[in-house]
Amino acid sequence: MVNIEHSPIHHLINACYHQGSFKKAVKYLSTKVGFGIDLGDFTFWNDLDEYDKALYEDEFNGIHIELGSESVILDYEIFYYYLELAAKRYIEKKQEDEQDFQEYFENMKKILNIKGIV
Repeated sequence: MVNIEHSPIHHLINACYHQGSFKKAVKYLSTKVGFGIDLGDFTFWNDLDEYDKALYEDEFNGIHIELGSESVILDYEIFYYYLELAAKRYIEKKQEDEQDFQEYFENMKKILNIKGIV
């Protein structure tokens, strides 16, 4: 399911991972709160104020991922898919965090209304 058009999410997840903020990012994202680092950010529509919303042609349903000059809007299922793949890699190295990630992803499924994974 990996798609070249989705490269901003790959790069932003990797940047969070290498900066040591991946777990914190997933924690925020699991509550439908955006998360950013110096290189880019994950943004939900509800994160935006009226000024920022005016910068978009239409309201987006999903998450906007921006990294430098690259950006993409992904639906929640695809977003979840990539985040879960990265979390599996993270848990291989930090098994003590597995329970936290299980809770984050269960919450994310509920909040983002994710029925089936792509």
